[in-house]
Amino acid sequence: SDRCPFGDLFNNSGNAENIMLCGENGETKRSHHSSNAQNVELIREAVGIDNRVVSLEVSNSNQVQQYVNKIEKLVSEIKNKGRDASCFRNLVSFLEKATGKDSIMSDDGKSMLSESQACSELFRGFLELAQAAAKMEKEDFQSIATDMAKAATADWAGVWSKAVGSIHPGFFAKTARVFAPLIDIQPMQS
Repeated sequence: SDRCPFGDLFNNSGNAENIMLCGENGETKRSHHSSNAQNVELIREAVGIDNRVVSLEVSNSNQVQQYVNKIEKLVSEIKNKGRDASCFRNLVSFLEKATGKDSIMSDDGKSMLSESQACSELFRGFLELAQAAAKMEKEDFQSIATDMAKAATADWAGVWSKAVGSIHPGFFAKTARVFAPLIDIQPMQS
């Protein structure tokens, strides 16, 4: 994604212009407008905007293998370093820069997290997602693609259907299995 850097998987400087920060009262601000500390403290959720699907050419085995290798490298670092993996530290740094704050709000909205605490929360969330993905089969991804195809209420110039048509459940199942080494890791480990 061009939104946030994340290890070698998304090895870029990020694009905070396409992240909308949502506050607890439903107010929204693009990240570049949120340098006011009072507004930043209300941020509860980040949402990517102006999204589009850019799929790999799954028939290109070299391109697919390069992507799988990036995931394997990321998984290895996270398995070995836990919350201290560079991908989490870099993401926290990116979010701090995007919001103009040197710390991130806790889930309960009552305190600011240290870098270490923020990395722990990101690690916990990543593990939850990776562990769930590692257990998914091709049929699960096919079901998601089918649900996505039904979700569009309008489809300007067939953009949505083209994007959904580019989803390859077999590819997702193959890449999801790469997360298997993380299945037994507990979030408390760091």
